[in-house]
Amino acid sequence: MPDAKAGERFSLSVLGPLEIRKGDRLLPIPARKDRALLGVLALSRGRTASRVRLAGLLWGDSSQARARDSLKQALRRLRRLGGEPAEGLIVTDRESVGLAPMVQVDAEALFRPVDDAAAAAVLALRRGPFLDGLEVGDAGFRDWLLAERAGLDRAYAEIARHLMGRAEAAGRSAALVTLARQQLSADPWNEEAVRSLMRAHVARGQRRLALQVFEEARTRIASGLDLEPEPETVELARQIRDLRAGRESVAEVPDADLRSIAVLPFATIGGDPANAYFADGLTEDIITDLGKVEGIRVVARSAAFALKGRSLGAADAARILGVSHVLQGSVRPEAGAVRVTARLVAAEASQQIWASRFDRPMTDIFLLQDDLARNVVAALRGALATPDYLPSGRGTQNVEAYRLYLKARSFYLRGLDRHSLVTARLLLMQAIDRDPRYAAAYALLATCEFYTSMRLTAVTRADPRACAELARKAISLDPDLAEARAALGLAHYAEGRYAEAERELASAGRLDADLFEPPFFLARSHRLRGERAEAARLYARAAQLRPEDYRACGLLAEELQALGRSEEMRAALEQAAARLDAAVERHPDNTDALAFGAAVHAELGNLDRAREWCRWALVIGDDENLVQFNYNLARTYALLGEAAAALARLARLVEAPRTVRIRLDAWLASDLAFDALRRQPGFAALLDRLRDTGG
Repeated sequence: MPDAKAGERFSLSVLGPLEIRKGDRLLPIPARKDRALLGVLALSRGRTASRVRLAGLLWGDSSQARARDSLKQALRRLRRLGGEPAEGLIVTDRESVGLAPMVQVDAEALFRPVDDAAAAAVLALRRGPFLDGLEVGDAGFRDWLLAERAGLDRAYAEIARHLMGRAEAAGRSAALVTLARQQLSADPWNEEAVRSLMRAHVARGQRRLALQVFEEARTRIASGLDLEPEPETVELARQIRDLRAGRESVAEVPDADLRSIAVLPFATIGGDPANAYFADGLTEDIITDLGKVEGIRVVARSAAFALKGRSLGAADAARILGVSHVLQGSVRPEAGAVRVTARLVAAEASQQIWASRFDRPMTDIFLLQDDLARNVVAALRGALATPDYLPSGRGTQNVEAYRLYLKARSFYLRGLDRHSLVTARLLLMQAIDRDPRYAAAYALLATCEFYTSMRLTAVTRADPRACAELARKAISLDPDLAEARAALGLAHYAEGRYAEAERELASAGRLDADLFEPPFFLARSHRLRGERAEAARLYARAAQLRPEDYRACGLLAEELQALGRSEEMRAALEQAAARLDAAVERHPDNTDALAFGAAVHAELGNLDRAREWCRWALVIGDDENLVQFNYNLARTYALLGEAAAALARLARLVEAPRTVRIRLDAWLASDLAFDALRRQPGFAALLDRLRDTGG
């Protein structure tokens, strides 16, 4: 197809409401799906997308034939924009659709390396959020739009943050005001930008405006996040109120350990948001690698990942974590390859001391990790006198096995619903098939077997002995692997051998103090023995170790309730609810989160939400036969005062394995949520059936 003349080329603006121009003429696009189609093509890798993907994203509720026909009709309309042939806009073949190479797309400028002058021009392109105002009913498109919008906002905010650092260091307060407002337009809860804007107004003698910025930010954070501003922001506002003729200065970064570094969770850029598992895995491996270098204190994974999703600059992250240096980065997985960008920042001066980009085939991912860690240590060596970096050993040298393991782990961490567990198990089996000596894969598979052994249907139930065999296989391959020891502890726990379980879990905790499973399952064991204060301590530790986990917070609340610590109980429930809401937002089909969360919301008095989540859990997981699913629904019904429904759900649990029934009997006896049921005639009979030692 011939290109349009240079003066009549198409330009597509998507950083705000979608606009398309041919030359200087703005062309109307009445149909929402046509605008959405152009938006998808604008951000597709290579500007092309398969017809199958486009049809699924934009007409996912229609049949395949109807969706493909709708796509054809949209393409016909786009080929005649403005009532005339739109040559030079769309290129197609039988399998794919794309934008012509000469079409200019404003969003692409966010990802090109530019100097400071060009970066300022890039910031001026944004007129609002990506595809602002475009609403399309298809759920697939909505999810895609939210993910891409977040990625573009992060890229835009990062450019603004970079220029803000330059402007603040040079004392250019007027430029800093503009840049801070640009960053906040894309990242409205970034308190580092709020503080920069406040300081800029103070530098210009506009103390009233600085305090107005603080009050606006406080209102925005309260309404959007249900939080108070960070202590640093509040302190800065106090200092501004107390300023007396320039006698006081604005907040400085406090001293931190000069041999310390935090590796913040690497962001996933472009592509499928589901690939975040790879960025998380890469971050964790870099933390592990740097942790083996003498002379550097590396912040634990749990503390670093507690900041995931928060738009924090290096200085704020360093202040929160108490470190002198911060490593930030991003991962862009592509077909058979990966691009990793990273930068090391000395927090006190907000000074970038090293940055690089690594473009490698996926088969070289381990070499990439070693190169990245080696470069970071080399950059730190001059200031911190650190020793050289030596590549660390890893559980596998098979890249595909490693990728499959990371993906399986992301499903396991998502929730304990049937779909997540089945998917994780299949991926782990594939990983082991590619590397039969991959200890970590055996350990995680053993953990998944533990959970799937708690099914109500014997035909689909995993054998607890399989969990023990897999855990022992992992230990034989790597005796010092904490996950393997923890998995063996779970196997003993499943078999009712609690003393042996506690020994293995304690051993796992000594091998890796940041591993979630040891304190979480030790807490359950102490709960069964009635040692509730120790159970509460361990649940609190588990909740800290895995910031996205909701079960530890919810179970902590139960222990605190039994201990009569009502205020702490309420705080734990609210923390669990916040994590549950985030989990359901990410994965609305997570029946584990829905069932567990229904009970949490019922305890908080959010009765309508509790009933709604119960209904959704049953719609999505009506055939779910995991013990925890049915137990949590029974718990919810009991808290809602629906005794018959609660007893009906509990009655299903008599089909559980004998060792599970023994635990359920002890658990029910100490679960205060069922107190109102204990007077029901059917409750005692149900307990008798649970205590039946047969089966």
